[in-house]
Amino acid sequence: MSNGLRLPDAIRNAIPGQEWLCMLLLAGCVSAPEYGASGRPVGERSPDSLSTEVHLVEPAANEVVVVINNNAALGNHAGIFAGERLSDPAGSYKNVRAKSPDWRRVSLADYVAYQMDDGLRIQIYRFTLSDQQFSAVVARLPEADSAMPLFCGAAVQNAIAGIGPFKRIEATWWTSPAELGRRLAPLTGAAHAAGVCLWPDGLPC
Repeated sequence: MSNGLRLPDAIRNAIPGQEWLCMLLLAGCVSAPEYGASGRPVGERSPDSLSTEVHLVEPAANEVVVVINNNAALGNHAGIFAGERLSDPAGSYKNVRAKSPDWRRVSLADYVAYQMDDGLRIQIYRFTLSDQQFSAVVARLPEADSAMPLFCGAAVQNAIAGIGPFKRIEATWWTSPAELGRRLAPLTGAAHAAGVCLWPDGLPC
């Protein structure tokens, strides 16, 4: 879920004047989608067709799943599963869900349902990696776990950058969840694509 829009003082103080605010606002320009005749982003389902149901298979042993909460201009949040291992950079999922008496364990379906409190525009990008590629992603997750607020997009991107199907995705100091989704989208959708993009109800993005 969204964690607010306040930068840590250490980051704000490192960027002169109000340039930090401009950086965040202008970032939305680079992630602006292409719009069709319907007025919606090309390839996106209409809001009334998005379902509140979650029908997702849990990640396989060598599967990397990137979850983009895309319910704001820059996106609200990004998280990543490597198999059953979740990294939720600067997120509140585990702390909030642990307070629920009926909560049993971390799962992709539960994580996506939690993100849907912000809205239904949650995109799930799924990729099956080789053993070596998968291990390389897992090795980076502790660093992603320690990300500061507002750096979830960069933390997830840096966890996968340069590895296997993500070889053309570069490490970054900062990016938005929406921009990360834009970089992942070309890796899905085609007949021989590296991965797939799904909505929470299991239908393709």
